[in-house]
Amino acid sequence: MRPQPRRSVHVPLVLILLAFAAFGQTAGRAADYALVLEDAPVARKVESRAALHGAVAQAHLQRIRTAQSGVLAELARRKVRVISAAQTLLNAVFVTAPREEAAQLAGIPGVVRVVHLPRYKPALDKAVGLVNLPAGGVPTAAPA
Repeated sequence: MRPQPRRSVHVPLVLILLAFAAFGQTAGRAADYALVLEDAPVARKVESRAALHGAVAQAHLQRIRTAQSGVLAELARRKVRVISAAQTLLNAVFVTAPREEAAQLAGIPGVVRVVHLPRYKPALDKAVGLVNLPAGGVPTAAPA
């Protein structure tokens, strides 16, 4: 009697894995964006660096933070991940969101524009020569 050829178990397994991969993909890859807000940053309201700690600057900083709290509340309602916020040199809220959602963020009251912040990977291949590190990576003793 001849042995029956075995059906390959791998084909259904591969099909299941491909189905999971197709349905598990998100709509768009998340990227970082800066939501630039209406009010001028604190640095535009003062004459010098020392004035950043003065009463005028602190009052303007409080106005900016109050305006940003409304934007932050809307971002929380939309479940957008907030990275940070800036008030001194730039009045902006930094977020991570998919591209499709980023276009809609410009409609939030107080947002002037949405700017994409590309991610950069530092090229550290030149660092070894800049710090005079030997090729082996092991520091050598100084000559006596």
